[in-house]
Amino acid sequence: MYPFQLIYGLSEKPLTKAYKSPLLSIISRAQELLNAVQQRSDATTTFAPATKNDLIKLILNERRIELPGEGFRSLNIIRQGATLSAKAYAGSIVSTSVSYV
Repeated sequence: MYPFQLIYGLSEKPLTKAYKSPLLSIISRAQELLNAVQQRSDATTTFAPATKNDLIKLILNERRIELPGEGFRSLNIIRQGATLSAKAYAGSIVSTSVSYV
């Protein structure tokens, strides 16, 4: 195992536990985990969401920030029942074009 792998995935488990906790009605634990992850980078910030849905939104946003490119975002979007945005079709380029790579 390389050292950067340990640091890179450091927030994955707490954020996953934080995401599951409000779904199981363990709101205080979810908020503790979310604040622990956030305070690693900014010790002055403490989240205090008003509702369970606000807490879930904060957790999903923090997962988006902390875990870029790891494939969690699309699963979160699908799990929430939201729609995935598709990329626009760019068209095709003929092989004789100067733009062809």
